[in-house]
Amino acid sequence: MDLEIIHFKHTGGQQEVFELAYEAAKTMWEYSEDLASLFDCEPDNIKLVFKGKVLAHKERAEEAKVRAGTVMVVVNTVKK
Repeated sequence: MDLEIIHFKHTGGQQEVFELAYEAAKTMWEYSEDLASLFDCEPDNIKLVFKGKVLAHKERAEEAKVRAGTVMVVVNTVKK
């Protein structure tokens, strides 16, 4: 069985696409926690965008209609 994944592209100019396992019941907060370690920031500073909409941290993947194979945009809101 193939692992189902979601792709994440960072808006910070990085060309790399990150992949995490897709879990329908996982919240955007939980995905933000996973991504925070990759981007060396706090989960509170991450916004996930799907189909032009910023998703609420409490929203679950299935509620947001996020499916395996989806590409989401990661916005790090920390000001430099």
